[in-house]
Amino acid sequence: MASRSGDVSVLKHARELLEDATFLHRASQTIAQLGVVGEQRNCLTLFLAGLTKELEMPVSVLVKGSSSSGKSNLVRRVLLLFPSETIIERASLSAKAPAHSEESYAKHILSLNEYRGGKDAEYFLRLFQSDGDCGIAHEYTTVTGKGRTTEVVRQVGIPVVVTTTTDQKLFEDSSTRFLGIQVDESAAQNLAILKAQVRKRHERIKPSLAVWRKAIGLLSRQPSDFQEPPSWLDYVAEHLPRNKVRVRRDFRRFLSLCEACALLRRRIGAGPLNITFPDYAVAYQILEPAFAATSHEIHKNELAVMRAVEQLTASRKAGVTVKEIAKRLGWSDAVVYKYVHSGNRHKRLKFADGTRERNLKLILPMTDSSSRFLPRPGLVFRNNEEIGTEASYVDPLTGETRTFSRD
Repeated sequence: MASRSGDVSVLKHARELLEDATFLHRASQTIAQLGVVGEQRNCLTLFLAGLTKELEMPVSVLVKGSSSSGKSNLVRRVLLLFPSETIIERASLSAKAPAHSEESYAKHILSLNEYRGGKDAEYFLRLFQSDGDCGIAHEYTTVTGKGRTTEVVRQVGIPVVVTTTTDQKLFEDSSTRFLGIQVDESAAQNLAILKAQVRKRHERIKPSLAVWRKAIGLLSRQPSDFQEPPSWLDYVAEHLPRNKVRVRRDFRRFLSLCEACALLRRRIGAGPLNITFPDYAVAYQILEPAFAATSHEIHKNELAVMRAVEQLTASRKAGVTVKEIAKRLGWSDAVVYKYVHSGNRHKRLKFADGTRERNLKLILPMTDSSSRFLPRPGLVFRNNEEIGTEASYVDPLTGETRTFSRD
C-alpha cells in the first residue's frame, strides 16, 4: 500500500511540474543540484535534444571540450532526468554492433561515452541518424559446417545520439549529423567549479528524480501531431546564413527542438500541436549560440568576440579596442587578443587602417560576415504582424516572463 501511495504522490507531483510555466528553468536548476556548475545553455540543449527522441527528427548532440573539462559529467547529469529505460549507454561499439543489437534504437537516447568509442561503428551511426526511420538492412554471412549462407538483420528508428570528444574537427560527413556544443573552459568557470568542490559535501541537494522521470514519461506518451507551420517561419528561413549547404540540416534540427518546446508548452493534454512564436523565443535563448558556432564552424569564444565587436561598433560606427571588448565580455586582454587574431585570420574581423596612440589597433567586423544563425525574436516579431499585437514567453535561463508588444 505504501508503494502505491508513493506512486500516486510521484504522479501528482509530476503533473504539477508539467503545469509549471518555468519548467525548463527548473530543469536547469535541478541539473545544477545534481552537480553541474554553470553550463546552463548546454544543459538545456541536451535536455531538449533528449525530448526529440519522440519526434520525427531526433537531434543528436556532440559535446566538445578538453580532457577534464566535465563533458561526461554534464551528459550523465542531464540524462538522470530521463526514464532509465529510454537510455542505451555504451562505452564503445564494434563495427556491426548497432545492426545486430536486439535492443531497438527507436525513441531512445544512445549515450556513447566518447565519440572515438564508436569510431568502428561510425558508418552505421551515420545511417541511423539519417535513414533510421526507413530501416537499415545489414546482410551478413553465416557458416554452418561447410555451408555458407547469408542472413539479413534490420534496425528501424532514429535514436538521439549523445557523445563527447576532445577533437574540435571531425570528418565532415559525421560532424553534420550533430549539433555541436562547447563546454566552458574559462578561468571564471574553473574558479566556480573549485568553489563548488569546497561546498560540495555540505550543500548538495538531492532532487526527486522519480518525479522528473515520470513527468518526461507523461510527455513521451503525447502524440506529436504537428500541424502546418506558421507563415512567419518563412521569414526566419529567409534570414538564415544560406551560403553553406549544411544549413538545411541545421534548420530542420532547430525546428525539431522548437517542436520539443511546443510539446512542453502543451504539457499534459491532447489536441494538435504547432510551433508558436513563444516556442521560437525560448529555443532561440537556449540554442542560438550553439547553432551559430556550428553553422560558422567557429569556436564559441571567437563567436563571442565577434558579437561584442558587432554590438560595440553598431552604437558608435567606429572600431573598438581589445580593452573595450574585454570589459564587455569580462575576459582578460590576453584571451581577447587570442580570439581577435583568430577572427582576423578567418576573415570575420579586421583591423582598421592606421594606428592610434600607444600603437593600439582598432577592430572592426567584416562587412559581409555575421555572427548569427537565427534572426533575433524581436526582429521576427516586428516584421510579422500575424504573430499578434503581443506575445509573451518565459525565459528558460532566468525564469522571468518577457513580453513583446506593438504598442
